[in-house]
Amino acid sequence: MLTIGDSNGAMENGWVDQLKQIRFNDHNYNTSISGNTIGFMNNGDPRLNTLHNIDNYMSSAIDHLKGLDALIITLGTNDCKIVFKDSINLVSENLKELIGMIRAHDAYKASQPRIFIVSPPPFGIASHSHDEFVHANERMLRLYPELKKTALSEGCTFIDIKSQLDGVIDHLTSDGIHLHAEGQRLMAEIISQEIDKYDLD
Repeated sequence: MLTIGDSNGAMENGWVDQLKQIRFNDHNYNTSISGNTIGFMNNGDPRLNTLHNIDNYMSSAIDHLKGLDALIITLGTNDCKIVFKDSINLVSENLKELIGMIRAHDAYKASQPRIFIVSPPPFGIASHSHDEFVHANERMLRLYPELKKTALSEGCTFIDIKSQLDGVIDHLTSDGIHLHAEGQRLMAEIISQEIDKYDLD
């Protein structure tokens, strides 16, 4: 499987590492990178714009995995930064474009992998102390239903992390953005349970 995410997926013992521990028989190619977005040039860095990099991700995954059963995309946290507040309405459109680019790639056509769109976790109260994430949870509240609607309308599987962590998020993070190991494990378990509903072999 190909995993695409941001810092929560890139960090040591993040949800991708935890998922590998739970699903130790799976082969996972992780492209998660801190600061990653669905379709914005975060900090002016093209490496942090998944739309710009998805073809390379797909090609590299095939080279490493020799096949592809699933894509797991967990993005949206950085798309809620205050610098993108006037472009929040573009995020779901960017997701739709991203799904289209995935399906246009030869690697997808060859394997027809299932696409899992995972909602970002909610922001904790402490996120307000970070200038770049001021009022990010308000933007997330607006973005969340749009991501869900886009994922389902495009025939993808939507995994709802946000709703499942809403009531406990402040126990799972210190800075309101990055989850502790316990939160990462919980996130990985939720994702794994959803994957188990499908025969991906």
